[in-house]
Amino acid sequence: MYVRLTYLLMQYQTLNQPRSRKNSPSGVTLIELVLVVALLGLLAAFSLVSISSYSKDQNLKLATNDVVTVLNNARSRAINGVDPCTATGAVFNGYSVKFSGTKYTLTADCSTGSSTFPAYYIANYQAQFKNNSTFYFQALSGQCYASGNCGSGISVTIQYGSDTETINEDNSGNITAP
Repeated sequence: MYVRLTYLLMQYQTLNQPRSRKNSPSGVTLIELVLVVALLGLLAAFSLVSISSYSKDQNLKLATNDVVTVLNNARSRAINGVDPCTATGAVFNGYSVKFSGTKYTLTADCSTGSSTFPAYYIANYQAQFKNNSTFYFQALSGQCYASGNCGSGISVTIQYGSDTETINEDNSGNITAP
């Protein structure tokens, strides 16, 4: 009986002893590795699409904000009577902002001609103007003063890829954008 108990105790101790590294499986199988790499690839693909879409939206918003800033600046200069007309007897009529392709130009309209400032480009946003438009702001009032063009307001559309944003000027010279 004593021998039998000793034998059982030795068997129990052998079974409960930690295995040596030689006998235990370690590492990962090739199938597990392929699955992990495939899942990481899918996550990276979804992230790339999301980042690309976000970047596109931000470029369109930046271009729109820049254009709205220039339009508000032109209106503010007109309301405040910032008169760059230098010719003797020249009457300052207001400011205009013309949109064409990927550039827009701010111009001071004087009775003796116009004073054009350097053209601004939105090309660094890879956006373009879908329609050629000119926004007008009358001196001291800031209202739209283009003959025949103010009845229904003026708008310009900025296009980036397939997305667009439209900026409008109403008869009072107010600028609205999304």
